[in-house]
Amino acid sequence: MAAVVYLIAQARGRHPMTPLPLLRMRTMSLSAVIGFALNVGFYGMIFLIGLFLQ
Repeated sequence: MAAVVYLIAQARGRHPMTPLPLLRMRTMSLSAVIGFALNVGFYGMIFLIGLFLQ
């Protein structure tokens, strides 16, 4: 939901922080998805290690 609001705000703004053509590039969008997946996995691992060590 927040990502949709952010994209709409960037599309309507005069000087967007993230140029939308940059997100249309395959390498950029793929690297963003992979980075997001790695962050989710990393923070999930921290949570599970905490449970394991108890």
